[in-house]
Formats: sequence, C-alpha cells, structure tokens
Amino acid sequence: MNLLIVDDERYIVNYLFALIEEHIETDLNIQKAYSGAEALEILSVSKIDLMLLDIHMPGCSGLELARQVGESWPRCHIIFLTAYDNFEYIYQANRLSHTSYLLKTESDETILTEVRRVIENILKESQTELLLDGARSKDRLLTHLMQQNLLREILTGHDPHQIFQELALAGSDFCLDVSRPVYLAYMVVHLRSIDEYAKNMSTFVLEYLTLAEELLDHSFSNIMLNLNHGNMLWFFQPSKDFSKSIPNELTFLKSCLEDLMNYSMTTLHRNVNLILYPQPVPLDAAANTYYLLL
Repeated sequence: MNLLIVDDERYIVNYLFALIEEHIETDLNIQKAYSGAEALEILSVSKIDLMLLDIHMPGCSGLELARQVGESWPRCHIIFLTAYDNFEYIYQANRLSHTSYLLKTESDETILTEVRRVIENILKESQTELLLDGARSKDRLLTHLMQQNLLREILTGHDPHQIFQELALAGSDFCLDVSRPVYLAYMVVHLRSIDEYAKNMSTFVLEYLTLAEELLDHSFSNIMLNLNHGNMLWFFQPSKDFSKSIPNELTFLKSCLEDLMNYSMTTLHRNVNLILYPQPVPLDAAANTYYLLL
C-alpha cells in the first residue's frame, strides 16, 4: 500500500513519516512531498492509496490537489491535516469522497488511530467492492464468449477492418474501435491444483473479467482472450473522453493491473505473472505484438 504525506512544512512531513513508519504495522511504502506541485509529480508516475494532506498550502492548495486526485485516482483515500479549525475547510473537505479531517494539534495516538482506520477501510474495499451481481455477471460472461472467435481471427492475421465491417452488417456490437490503437497484456494465472485445470472455466474467467471492469472504472474498454489453463491475452483501449488530470494512460493502466494482480494473490489466492506491452499498437499489429509478449 502506498502512502503519500504532503505538507509545505518540512518538519511536519518528516515527523509524520517517522511516526507512521514506527507505529503502523501494515506494510506501507511511504513517500514525502513538500508542495502540491511535488505531490503531482509523484502522482503522475505512482498510484497512491492514502494521502495525509495539508489542506492549506501556497500555490496548489490541499483542496485543489484533492479534487485532481479524485478525478485521477478515485479510490485514493485522503486524511486532511490542518492547523485551522475552520467550518468552511471542513465543509469543503467533507464534500469530497473518501476523505476525513484531523487538526494538526491532535495527539499522536489520535492521528495513528485515524490512519489505521482508513487503512482497514481500504483493505475491506479491495475485498468486497469488486463483486458484481449475478445478472451483470451473466451478461459479462456471455459477451466474453461471443468475442472469443473474433479475437482469435485477429491474432491469426485476419484484417480487423474487414471483421468489423462484417460485424456491422450483422448488427453486432464490439467494445473496441478498430480505428484506434490498443494496449496488450499477457497474463498467466498459476492455478493451484489439477482440479482447477479440470473445472468449469467460466467462473475462473468471470472473476478476472469482473476485476478488470471494476478497476478500470469506464476509463478503458477491455476484452480478454482466454487461451486456457490460466493464460489470457487482454486488449485495453482508453475511452475517447479519457481525461485523467494526473496520470497518463500507461500509468493509470499499470496501476489498475497491479491492483488486479494484488487482488488475485490476496483474495483469490492465485499468483499471477503479467507483462504489459509499454505502448499502444494498431489492432492489425496485435498478432505480432502478442508473439513479442510471448
């Protein structure tokens, strides 16, 4: 879990860093920023799960930074720290999602208690909020099954433009835009026993389709080709209105895939290897890119 401490007063950042490092038992990667601009630089290359954020800073204020974080990393939790017991600050902070509020004059134990509470909430969310209801699951699986032959045709070198023309004539829908490039990722899930290899793969595939859909949060379209025995090839395409203000496409996608891998290991108890091709490619180059990934 990644934690970022942001305050323009260096001694506060350094004190909180030492306090949390010594007393919080959860495995944390803690980073420091001494301004809103420095925090934005960190957020442009790294997903942050929790921020301790000074609400009143020169230049980019804590509230302004929190709004940008909310647009780019909607699951990031923020604990505002301020020296001002001001109703307007509290009101604005509480209007943002996943936020709480502490005065800098609070005791160390109060600050640690709040950090522990938020960490516990983040862990609970990672285990419960990624589940779909039965009806949506069936629709997702049906769509996945209908797309498998089409993806195999693309991987065997068929012209995707011709395939999509035929789909359009048949009245079928497809979530990818053939005129725009895609990101490809090859994933191997290490199944735990021979029984998992033999069981109905629908449940297994659906678990990962569900995870991807929830984690990407409509920022990317995605489809997956099931290559059997835990091997999968993912196609990701950013939505046309993708306008995340902090991370670029690749950073955002990498963070989502890291979450997917972590969830697979901690909740589904399956280890995962995943390699993401680091740039988007045209669909007619998907076959060559797939072999590069292999």
